[in-house]
Amino acid sequence: MSNPIIKTDLFSRMAHLEVGSVEKNYKGLAIHALQGLHEHIGTLVKELFPQPSSLLDIAAGSGALTLRLQDIGHKMAACDYVADNFRLMNTVDFTQVDLNKNFSKRFNTLFDGILAIEIIEHIENPRHVIREIFASLAPGGKLILSTPNIDNPVSLALFVRFGCFQWFAEENYQNDGHITPISQYSMRTFLEESGFVDIEISSFGDPFRVTQGWPKIRLLAKVLGFLSAIDNRSQGEILVVNARKPG
Repeated sequence: MSNPIIKTDLFSRMAHLEVGSVEKNYKGLAIHALQGLHEHIGTLVKELFPQPSSLLDIAAGSGALTLRLQDIGHKMAACDYVADNFRLMNTVDFTQVDLNKNFSKRFNTLFDGILAIEIIEHIENPRHVIREIFASLAPGGKLILSTPNIDNPVSLALFVRFGCFQWFAEENYQNDGHITPISQYSMRTFLEESGFVDIEISSFGDPFRVTQGWPKIRLLAKVLGFLSAIDNRSQGEILVVNARKPG
């Protein structure tokens, strides 16, 4: 049996970036996400979690989101596949994990909340990851998860024209490690099958920002957006989901 697919080159390159050397950063810690997404997640955390809550940042990267949430008063823990990425070893409890394995067994506590921001598209088996997240939450604990929204109208137009969703072209597969596109229907199904309740699906970002110079794609996307049964609030570039473990 072959091993799970893990595109590690991207993560290794991240580890060797100088702190603050990228345009998007929080207090010098590199942000590898759509502009404004971390701020959006921070606002959602303020709405869902009282301070202080025990939160786990999965695939924390440099620790930019971890530090942002620590700064608003939460007790943070973090994990990542490449330990060298993480810059907060002296102040945050960090665990090196492979999300393809039973990583819930690596933690000695259950968490009030778990953040899985822009990671599940990098994982071979999203159902397994969601089950392990469920196992890592305390009763009543909540998950916030984000991933590229393949149901947004621009993504659908790109699929019609080129046969691949936005952020899931060959270059994204090879260079960014985007190996698993997940629809909103599939995401809700995975969460429900794992035991989550109170599932809320929304989105962030303007997918039309990438259509400059592509008038036909933009027009097709406008038509598909009009015809789509998906709520306008869920047609953004990034899918943002929160859900609760019963208890």
